[in-house]
Amino acid sequence: ARIRVPKDLPTLRINGFAVQLKKEDIELAQSDAQRTHQPHNQARKTFVKSVISSLRNRYLEQLDYTPSQSEISDITSQLRMEEKLKITLNLAWLPMTATWLIDQLFSKPEQLRIYAPWLSEDDICVLTRPKGSPLTRSDIPLLDEAMELLGADPKVE
Repeated sequence: ARIRVPKDLPTLRINGFAVQLKKEDIELAQSDAQRTHQPHNQARKTFVKSVISSLRNRYLEQLDYTPSQSEISDITSQLRMEEKLKITLNLAWLPMTATWLIDQLFSKPEQLRIYAPWLSEDDICVLTRPKGSPLTRSDIPLLDEAMELLGADPKVE
């Protein structure tokens, strides 16, 4: 699945404080993102912001003073730079490209059966190709549709 809750959620160390990422943080963020009804990659931005907000708030709860806005911004930046968090966010809501989606669909007959149940077994055999095969002219309309459904390629932004 492209959207899931990873088994191993990290505890981050921010300015000497332990900040635990919880299953509930991931689930709430995924729900927040899905409620936007945006394409997959755009909704992922909401997901990431929501997780970071939960972690930032968990950090702030541990302080015995009210931090300045610049300190809060610094904490947010530190969280965004945490490699363990980046990996976990990708595992929880992986960004997708149209090329990847088309490759996955046509290299896995079981995917074609699920997402195009009207296709006959002969049709599936004709459409199935090895993973990593070059795109064809016939893929162009599918790529266009996939780009629309997924939203902008996150690597390009």
